[in-house]
Amino acid sequence: MFLVGGVGAEGIAQTVLKCYSHFVQWFVLVERTDFIGI
Repeated sequence: MFLVGGVGAEGIAQTVLKCYSHFVQWFVLVERTDFIGI
């Protein structure tokens, strides 16, 4: 996932939201499997 030189604030915001949503999904997955509790 790379930022192109001509990307405006909207494109950057979408990229940040995608990264954030992936992090949330990973965190939820870890919580479900109780990986931290091991």
